[in-house]
Amino acid sequence: MGKTFEKILVCLDGSMFSEGILPYAVGEALKFKSRLTLLHVLTCDIPMFALPNAEPVRFIPFDLFALEMEERHGRMQSYLEGVTAGLISAGLDAGWVVISGRTADVGEVITQYALSNRFDLIAMATHGYRGLKRFFLGSVSDSVTRKSSLPVLVLRPGAPAPDHDAFECAPDLTFSTN
Repeated sequence: MGKTFEKILVCLDGSMFSEGILPYAVGEALKFKSRLTLLHVLTCDIPMFALPNAEPVRFIPFDLFALEMEERHGRMQSYLEGVTAGLISAGLDAGWVVISGRTADVGEVITQYALSNRFDLIAMATHGYRGLKRFFLGSVSDSVTRKSSLPVLVLRPGAPAPDHDAFECAPDLTFSTN
């Protein structure tokens, strides 16, 4: 018998676009009776604040930064709890986690988390950027596929469906909490 996926890590960023991977991850979870863990990497780079040109910068407003991070974490936690509740009500074994990382290292953070927590599959959506757009915006999915020793299921929502059904899809489930 082939590889089974007991633990599937599903990467979400809170957008409907990233949720495009959910029917495929759910299809695999149903097929293998897998546990799904929804993951969001909360980037913690220091944001740029607009300051008047005439004033010299005397401090970095860490209290504002900490407040923003706390609010973003709370919003993402609520979002993931909602999506997870939908998965559980559909009869799936599911959980969620929010971890911190820097924008430049999101792919590395995902890969390390998956390896250290013994996941069998990473599932994520990609924008499928090419050329200059990819150069400037980067690609988390490309980083994960290059760095991970685990299988990675990558979907570009809106792309034509493959002719074969290598991965099953559960299209009747609706996940968005937006």
